[in-house]
Amino acid sequence: MILIGKIVGPHGIKGTIKVKPFTDFLERFEKGNVVKIEIDSSLFEFVIEESFLHKNLICLKLKGIDNIDDALKLRDKSIVIAEDELKKLDKDEYYIHDLIGLEVIGENEIVIGKIIDVISLASNDVYEIELKDGQKVFYPAVKDYIDEINIEKKFIRIKNYEGFFDKDDAI
Repeated sequence: MILIGKIVGPHGIKGTIKVKPFTDFLERFEKGNVVKIEIDSSLFEFVIEESFLHKNLICLKLKGIDNIDDALKLRDKSIVIAEDELKKLDKDEYYIHDLIGLEVIGENEIVIGKIIDVISLASNDVYEIELKDGQKVFYPAVKDYIDEINIEKKFIRIKNYEGFFDKDDAI
């Protein structure tokens, strides 16, 4: 199952929940759609009766969740989809869960480390890379800095611009 949102708590007293989305496809949370919530290793489906944005969160009123007590029971639960429900991406687009764990290789074919997180910023994404010595660095996820991403072979080849990595960090 793929995580697309995390319930962070109730919104008001009528059963509405606040969700931190982990998807770029926010239409998954539109009124009338069904969401799957993982509760104690089981999946439960809920129809979305109402949906609106509040700050950086999505607020959902789910059928059958009608008061704050019901909403509190869903706090910290995951909203998930099956892998076959993933949207088809364009060329040179990748799901974050496919990038995490990729081996990071420099132009000289030396393994530098691995991607442990992808941080989405307004301007572009940034890869958090754990170097072989355990240090962590951030690397821009833009074409000018990336030679190749190969999901099947589980590596990403980056361009080591001079001065980006200290010599001790890259070896």
